[in-house]
Amino acid sequence: MRVCYDNPLHIVSAQIAELGITFGQQAVYDKSNEIPAVRELLKLLKLYSCMIVADALNCQKETAKEIIKGKADYLLSVKDNQKNLKEDIEDYVQDEQLRKGMDSCKTIDKKHGRIEQRTAFATDDIDWIYGKDEWKNLSCIGAVNTQFTTKKGTSNQWNGTITSRAEN
Repeated sequence: MRVCYDNPLHIVSAQIAELGITFGQQAVYDKSNEIPAVRELLKLLKLYSCMIVADALNCQKETAKEIIKGKADYLLSVKDNQKNLKEDIEDYVQDEQLRKGMDSCKTIDKKHGRIEQRTAFATDDIDWIYGKDEWKNLSCIGAVNTQFTTKKGTSNQWNGTITSRAEN
């Protein structure tokens, strides 16, 4: 028997990545409702002392507030839906002098015929960020620089993040 749906079902999930366990799900019947569905899922879960990691779609001020309200912390990817914040982070990490003062960590993986070198940078020097107080408990910005090297050459990309957890 074949079932056809006019609108495909979307589901947002809460997972413990290290264990590969999904411990909460919320159905979304229209892709445009994913953001409020995530907030509803956050309200249902006991997140005390957890680090909530979310993609750029969920890099929203109201989502950050909901996470903090649940007594958890957030680590949110920053992309074009938060254009000014993204540009601020990019400008900061692209400045070689500022980047030298940031905490950093590097990993190198060799697999599938390519070398992936990731360097993560983080700083709590955020007083200069315009609108930073609109992000509940924002305490740190960061960026990950990923270099992929294959037989065809090397590519380079930056991805920014914000977090409510202070650096340790």
